[in-house]
Amino acid sequence: MTRLIRNAALAIILGLSGSAIMAAQASAQSCDSYARDYANRTTRTGNNVVGGAVGGAVVGGVIGSVTGSWGRGAAIGGGVGAAAGAGKSSIEWDRAYKRAYNDCMARRNTRSAPRGGGLEPWTPQWYDYCGRKYRSFNPNTGYYTTYGGQQRFCR
Repeated sequence: MTRLIRNAALAIILGLSGSAIMAAQASAQSCDSYARDYANRTTRTGNNVVGGAVGGAVVGGVIGSVTGSWGRGAAIGGGVGAAAGAGKSSIEWDRAYKRAYNDCMARRNTRSAPRGGGLEPWTPQWYDYCGRKYRSFNPNTGYYTTYGGQQRFCR
């Protein structure tokens, strides 16, 4: 009989821990989709590629005109510029994604956002205040480290 009780208790504990893991995964997935959407909306991929291609074509054409083949120089410069613009867009997208994902996860992990009289968390004023007040402030999580080594949410 004790074996039956022990197995039932173990099954309950495993079921509860599985539910907690699934909830954490669902939270991470929703933050992932939010961050992807944010990065897609804020990154100017087309502008970076076109701007790089045009700038590269102009510079390549000028350099190519010295040797008498401005067309070839413009084509090469345009290709190199477009590739550089695409690389810049990739870096911008990655930064926007990471910031949005970390902000989303930090908001979900914060039990209650302080509202009484202080600055609203995640606003530019809040980032400025916390960054100036605490040298150990991490803008990705919203926490700073005390001299005692504890992590505290900036209020």
